[in-house]
Formats: sequence, structure tokens, C-alpha cells
Amino acid sequence: MFRMLEEWPLKHAKPDWMNSFLKPMDMIKKRMESTGVDPLTLQQLKEMREVIEPLAEEYVNNWLDTLKASGQNQKVNLWMDTICIPHIGESRKIAITQINDVYSGSFYTVALDAGLEKLPDTASSTEIFLQLELSSWKGRCWTFLERERSTYHLRLKVGNRLVDLVETFEFDELDGLYQLSAFSIGKLLCFNNWCKLNGTLKSKGFQGLDLMNLFNSPGGIKTDKLLDLYSDFIGITGSEPMKESMATWRATPPGEYGESFSLLKCIERQIQQTFFKTYMGFLNQESGMINTWNELAARSTTRATDRLVIFVSSLDSSSNAGVLKDIVQLKEEERMEAWIRKQTVIPVDFLFLRSPHLLTPGLRWAPNDMYSENLGREVASRSLDELELRIARQGILLTLDMELSLDTTPQFRKPWKRSSITVIGRAGIANYTTRNSVDT
Repeated sequence: MFRMLEEWPLKHAKPDWMNSFLKPMDMIKKRMESTGVDPLTLQQLKEMREVIEPLAEEYVNNWLDTLKASGQNQKVNLWMDTICIPHIGESRKIAITQINDVYSGSFYTVALDAGLEKLPDTASSTEIFLQLELSSWKGRCWTFLERERSTYHLRLKVGNRLVDLVETFEFDELDGLYQLSAFSIGKLLCFNNWCKLNGTLKSKGFQGLDLMNLFNSPGGIKTDKLLDLYSDFIGITGSEPMKESMATWRATPPGEYGESFSLLKCIERQIQQTFFKTYMGFLNQESGMINTWNELAARSTTRATDRLVIFVSSLDSSSNAGVLKDIVQLKEEERMEAWIRKQTVIPVDFLFLRSPHLLTPGLRWAPNDMYSENLGREVASRSLDELELRIARQGILLTLDMELSLDTTPQFRKPWKRSSITVIGRAGIANYTTRNSVDT
């Protein structure tokens, strides 16, 4: 969704001479890298670009300030939330054309995230990297496709400065301790997503994962009903195939993964296989989960049943107190949207999925697999690439709204305060309890 703000005159803020210099230089640099040119030549080209771009930006910024002061008022597009392109052929064509038109008229695209904006201007690449991993913006399914459609660099607003997403992360600051910290946090977040739906199985002892409740102190892990599952997860990610994948990811030049930073790419296959063996194995006739799951398939807001709202709302009865009563009094087609607006935590496995049923207008959650009542331990795993969160109606904007102070030097720990943040990502919406450092 684009917020059209009558503030900055970017429509004409793309001087021809700037593209004439920078874009060809980038193309030359890529060609040199692919053909194995002398590294010294590449370095000289990089230094030349580093000189030209600030001059160009200074020129444009001065020009914008002058134009703004003159009283001229035009529109700029600030990318605020995910774009949902409909699956209907003609609508899809129109939507993509409109996206291209929007980006082609912008000097650059600015992505806003509350957590990134609250970082200090002096934030290091490591801090930005970790906050980006936790941000609601980073995981959205159209994020990087939209960046590709931009005619210039995508910028993240970090504090009061704009940071180029690609040029910032060359991993020179993500070595040793810092890289290990980033990977550890990434693993925990993946594990949190992996376990979130287990919150439905409270009688089995699975309460979902509160990352900080795994630890009694910075140096030790307390006994927890999730500890065995966590050990299995760490065992998977530490296995030989995963070691090879992670080593490949770390050794690959930033160009290939420079716009992803997703640890999920390294471990998603093992996660999904083990998740479905572990989770689906608990589904049985006694729990009623099989029937519920299957009834959710292809459900839309136009159906009479309220089973979905009842089932999902029951995941956290304390936070949903009174919600169900309010929702069932609404019209059937309004209930799903009303429920979404009231939630702060949505299980990650309840997603909008690619399926023929998505051709029908409206909001829906629909698992795309049907399971037999006599379910064994062997369950065919779904591809995480097939899972998408889609909110098709305009006006639903859920964002990260908590400040997160990152401790990137674990050996010098401060006291911690605890806060809860809601993260909307490619795999759904998850609630993380984070530790924010506080000065004493």
C-alpha cells in the first residue's frame, strides 16, 4: 500500500545526468566482476562512484530544499506496507503496471519501519542488520521484488539518515563474534516461528516460545518443556548438510544474497520437514484438530461458519477476552477483517496461501493440505515458499511499534527490561518477547 503524501516533490527529482553517471558505472562494475577484472581496477571504479554519488545527492537535496521552500507542493511515494497483487489475470496486469509507473516516477524509494527509525544515526551495520532481521518490514513477501522494480536504490530510514540496503551490507562488520550473534538470533527467531502454532496444544505442554524464558541468566538455560524440541532444532541446524549450506551462504559474495539476509533460506527445508513430523504427529481425533484444520481449507469470509474465528481466538483466551462476542455480532463478510484488526498475535501457520480459492475476493486463511483422521508420523511437508500472507483489503496496516536497543557485544551485558513486539513476516505474524537494554 502506498501512502501518497503531499510533502516532497520527488516526481521531477531524477536529474538525467545522475542516471547518466551512476547506472552505467554500476553496469560496468557488474560486468567487470563477472569477467574477473583486476581487483585494483574495480577498487578504482568503486572509489570513483563514492565520490560522484554524494555530489549527486547533495545537488538533489539542495534542489529539493529549494523547491520545497518555494511553496511548490507535489506527491512522493513512501513505501509503507506490503503490496498485494491479485491473482486474477487482468487485475494482476493492471496492478503491476501501476507499480511500475509509481517506481519509474521516483528518484528513490524509502521503506519505513518504526524499529529502524528509532536506531541512532550512528548505528553500525551490525545493529542495522540485526534490527532488520527483527523488523516487520523485512520479511514481507513483496519487499525485494518491489526493490527490483525501483529505478534507483531502495533506502531504509535509520534514525534520521537514509541507508542504501545493498551497499551497506558487505559483511565486513559481520565477522567473528558479530556474525555468530546474528546467526544465533536468526536461529532463535526461526525456531520461534517454527513453534508458534504449538501454542494450540497447551494440554501437551507446548506453550509457544518466549525466547527470553528459555534463559534463567545470561549463562544458562533453565529446564523447559520446549527444551527438547529446541535441542532437536539446534541439532538440525548444526547437521552436516546445514553446516555446508550456512558456510556457502557466508562465503557467497554479497551480490547473490545481498538483498535477502534470510537465514530461513539456509534451514527452511529441514525446519518444515521436522516441524510437520513433530506437530502433525500430535493431531488426533481426541483433540479435534484434524477436523478443524480441514474445515479451514478454502474458507472465506462469506461463509456462515465461524469456526475459524472461534478456533484462532481460543489460542490466547486472555488477550481475546470479549473479542469473539463483538465479532460474531458483525456481518459475516466483516468478521475476518474485524478479527485481524483486534489481534496482536497470529499463529504463523495460519496464512493466506496460494490456491485457486484466492481468486474469490475477500480475506481468508486456508491451509492448502487435507489430512486424514488416522494421521501417522510421516507427513508430506509443504514448501514454505508456497506460504504467503496476503491482506487484500486496503487500510489494514500492522507495524512494529516498539523500540529495540540491540546488544551487539554480549560480553558486556547491561540489565534488561522485557517488552513484547509484534513482527509481521513472510511466514506470518509472530509475537516476540525481547530484551531491551537499559542504562543503570
